[in-house]
Amino acid sequence: MRPAHRLTSKPGNFCRGFTLMALILTVALLAILAQLSLPAMDFNQRNEADRVFMQLSALLTSARAHSIATHSVTVICPSVSGTDCDSNWRAGAIAFTDSDNNRQRSFDEALIELIDWTAGGHRQSSPLRGTLHWRAFGNRQSIRIDELGQLSDQNGNFTWCPAEQSGHAAHQMVINSAGRIRLATDSNKDGHREDSQGTPLTC
Repeated sequence: MRPAHRLTSKPGNFCRGFTLMALILTVALLAILAQLSLPAMDFNQRNEADRVFMQLSALLTSARAHSIATHSVTVICPSVSGTDCDSNWRAGAIAFTDSDNNRQRSFDEALIELIDWTAGGHRQSSPLRGTLHWRAFGNRQSIRIDELGQLSDQNGNFTWCPAEQSGHAAHQMVINSAGRIRLATDSNKDGHREDSQGTPLTC
């Protein structure tokens, strides 16, 4: 009597089949995780934009109050070092008393306040992922505030752009010559904010 035939599989075939199934499951799992992470990424982008403008607004308010209280000229400028002016708003910004009216901080001019996106402690612990740009009349990368708390006829705006490969729209904070602030809004509800002329913001 012939023994009953038993199904067997070669070890090599079994391993190949298992590896293929594992690969399919891994790819499917990664795809699901990528989809689930998108809302969190968008939330982080929105949170960064809101934080940037809140801190810039606070810096402007503090600088204007200092100018009015001390009857002096105050300058806000971008600063990597935290002491000198440069052109990189993404690193941070300082406000200082500009006694010689040259828009550059001298060693004897008081530092009023500092925003440092990369500092620890009560400030943020990581650099900006998005980018920040200041545009104003004359293309000066600084904001001069006179003794009355006004911006010396220097209307301008800060535009925050999301990190690369992000679908999040740009944000903009507009500052008029009186030092008043308003945020660009999405008036037509298409997911993109517009500038004062109604043109969608772009980065």
